[in-house]
Amino acid sequence: MNGFIQEIINSLRNNVLRTVLTGMTIAWGIVLLVVLLGVGDGVKKGVRQTISQVGADNVEMSITLNTTEKAYGGYRKYRQVEMTPSQFEYFRQMTKGDFAAMEPSYTTSVTLETDFGRSDVSYDTITETEQSFNKKQLRGGRLFTKEEHEEGARVCAIAEKDVSRLFPASMSALGQNLVVDGISYLIVGILDHSNPFVGEILVPYNTAKSIYPNKFLKIKKVKLFPNTADQTQLKVIEEKVAALFRRTLRVSPDDEWAVRIESNTSMESGMSVMFTGLDILLWIMGIGSLSIGAIGVSNIMSVTVQERMREIGIRKALGARPHNILTMVLGESVFLSIAFGLVGLALGYGVIALINFLAGKYEWATQFIPMGPSGSFMKVQVFTDPRVNLTVAVGALVVLVLVGLFAGYSPARKAIKIPAVVAMRDNK
Repeated sequence: MNGFIQEIINSLRNNVLRTVLTGMTIAWGIVLLVVLLGVGDGVKKGVRQTISQVGADNVEMSITLNTTEKAYGGYRKYRQVEMTPSQFEYFRQMTKGDFAAMEPSYTTSVTLETDFGRSDVSYDTITETEQSFNKKQLRGGRLFTKEEHEEGARVCAIAEKDVSRLFPASMSALGQNLVVDGISYLIVGILDHSNPFVGEILVPYNTAKSIYPNKFLKIKKVKLFPNTADQTQLKVIEEKVAALFRRTLRVSPDDEWAVRIESNTSMESGMSVMFTGLDILLWIMGIGSLSIGAIGVSNIMSVTVQERMREIGIRKALGARPHNILTMVLGESVFLSIAFGLVGLALGYGVIALINFLAGKYEWATQFIPMGPSGSFMKVQVFTDPRVNLTVAVGALVVLVLVGLFAGYSPARKAIKIPAVVAMRDNK
């Protein structure tokens, strides 16, 4: 065995330049595949981390009732869909097996005002039950007490990004008052950055209902909290509840805008499509790079067999069997593929580790989103912790070795079939 390996090494050593160039082609193919897959993994993790950071990965659904886009059931087109409180209770009873809670919600756009500034934000409500499910992240203060929910107290929590617009840096927002539509609210909490682009004021649902009673005669938005986090089950539940709403509210079954449902499943589905497309693109590029290595091995083996034709003829004349010739040629191909393939794996993982280190040290993949005139920023990581499945990398190496075997087999078979006398006369 040692003699066989030594023979292969001597053969490769006699053609150093050709061996190195072919080996670099093999190694480069593996390096490109590993780096591409690693970068893709880092991007996917960064996107998911950003989504989690802005609170978009909570297990919940929301249904918003809009205007119809189709006439249906005797109702005209462009009808505003809405439900009465009694219909809402009916939906709650019909879906209680699938959801831990279904709560009414109200959203609009308002302007916050203080003696020091103004800010245009989203005005959102939260019920006591929803508060127990939807765990809002706070930078300071608290959310609302049971009594504040029941009494409709005029308290609120605002996004941290809005604090700098409404109060001077030397003043704490907690315990201060702000005005919305002429109504004063006491600030009891500072919300974490739930959305990096739009500010927010959060108030108890009963508070908003007492201030704007006419807007709560009909309900146009509800939030639902599923009993499961399984994406497949969530998709089934989403379709079932959407069908129930459309049927009961007399909306066309295919009028998606009139009963618009948003959930983790739709976001997950969108991300899955995007990530699948990214994976396909990276694999196409990776397979292309591997093909370069395969072509290199194929060419080198054809040239090697041709150059060693006289040696092969002498071996056959001395009694070497066909399988001995085949093993000699294929052994060189496999050795070359494995040796430089392993070099490529090591370099690929080294490059990924270097990219991860430099991205962390110099914040190449970090975006700082300004959160207000005070100079505060939200840090968003769009690339993090890239990794490559070792099984996939080794699998690529195995494929390359098999390609090397196939590439060496054809010229070796031709050499075996040439008579020893003819082979020894070959001067090429």
